[in-house]
Amino acid sequence: MAPSSSALAPREPNYETYPFTDAQIYDGYAQSAMVGNGYGDHIIPQRPLYVVMLVLMHTIAGQNYDSVIFVQSLLLAFFPVLLYLFGKDFFGRPVGIAIAILAILRDVTSNLAAPFTGNLSYSKLYLSELPTAMMLALFLLIGMRWIKTGFPFFMGFAMGGILGVGILIRTQVVAAFPLLILFALLARPRSILPAL
Repeated sequence: MAPSSSALAPREPNYETYPFTDAQIYDGYAQSAMVGNGYGDHIIPQRPLYVVMLVLMHTIAGQNYDSVIFVQSLLLAFFPVLLYLFGKDFFGRPVGIAIAILAILRDVTSNLAAPFTGNLSYSKLYLSELPTAMMLALFLLIGMRWIKTGFPFFMGFAMGGILGVGILIRTQVVAAFPLLILFALLARPRSILPAL
């Protein structure tokens, strides 16, 4: 991991990496919850589910930054898989592979560029952007299948759950819902009205 504005370079006396700025705030909430103080100061954090994810990752991996990032990387490794499935379903296998490779290369180049920029999010930081992107990709994947298969109830139910989880990670996810409904109206205008 390259040091950045959200993960400071290791320094004396213990030469460990520590989160900074937004990552520090999320980890502060997680540390407070782990010692039994809830979120601290009786304030609900902006990204409550990401804080819960940090608590679980700290519980699994301990307090070492690199160990927690390893666990987070295992989880975020499913992001290129979701992008592959999305691309394969709607454009074919070559496009799915290309999208997945681009997502992997984006993370590698972000790690290389991290020391030179201050506003960057990738899998080696305690930030909520990539888990949010995973929820969006999963929501859109299931949503497009929902449209293709004629709006089955169980898929709509699953989409609602995924959207709810995504909103608890980052509230901007809600913007995907009206777009999906618009696509459904354009693709199957007669079929969507009874489903709504």
